Amino acid sequence: MFFTGIALLSIFAFSSIGVDLLPNVNIPRLIVQTSYRNSTPEEVEKQITEPLESAIVTIPGIKKLTSVSKEGMSVISIDFVWGTDMKYAILSLREKLDNVSIMLPREAERPVIIKTDPSAAPILTLVLSFNDKENSEKKSLSTNEIMKYFNASNPEYVDHDSPQEEIQRLINLKEAGRTIFKRRFEQIEGIAQAVITGGLEREILVNIDPVKLNLYNITFDDIERSLDASNINILAGSIMKGFSRYSLRILGEFQNVNDIKNTIVKRNYDGSIILLKDIASVIENFKSGRDLHVIMDMKLLEF
Repeated sequence: MFFTGIALLSIFAFSSIGVDLLPNVNIPRLIVQTSYRNSTPEEVEKQITEPLESAIVTIPGIKKLTSVSKEGMSVISIDFVWGTDMKYAILSLREKLDNVSIMLPREAERPVIIKTDPSAAPILTLVLSFNDKENSEKKSLSTNEIMKYFNASNPEYVDHDSPQEEIQRLINLKEAGRTIFKRRFEQIEGIAQAVITGGLEREILVNIDPVKLNLYNITFDDIERSLDASNINILAGSIMKGFSRYSLRILGEFQNVNDIKNTIVKRNYDGSIILLKDIASVIENFKSGRDLHVIMDMKLLEF
């Protein structure tokens, strides 16, 4: 009778155990990510990664410490022993990073602590591409033809010398993904975040002629100050109309490439002016070092 009761109690307890497809597992791992733009991997390792590792290694409970230094970015992964109080570990890590921040270059951004969370992994990956005839034909390829695309030794990539039409198409694709699809995805109930990778991001390239720079006695600082002073919106006070007050602003931000070209860089004593287009070429292009996802020669965005 006693064993029968134990068996029934065990069956009842087993049927009451909760089942979760993605259980809440607290992995004892933290990632420190530091951005140091326009720097080589060697500079990142010496000036960012090594000082941070020297400070992080003194935190108790660390099981493994690995780092990756790449162009413009330092990523340090910290594995703690199981059972470590991660709240205390994060506080200790933040304290160590704050103490060592004064040793980092001024151009480096503040180190960011990222907590590993399995439930934050993407549940769905979507791609966005152009629906044109060329891409439609590629989508209907056979398996052997698809493998030829993946095994191609000279895949077609986009660089700064590519046709402007192709560059603009990819810039527009990235902008559509950011302003339309990303916002609508994040409005769906249950979706916390939508992240865009790939595509091209618009950038204005100013190529300065050093000969003309010396000819007009202009420095790079003069050009930088002129661009900063011309690309701002200024508050111009307010006016009252009845019981309402209206704020006035003078819009001075650049609207197109021609506005940048016509920026006044220097005023001479005789009243003449030197524009940016007189000493440099201004080209609309895309930022370097961005990811471009390619599947079967179709350039696309990934969510």
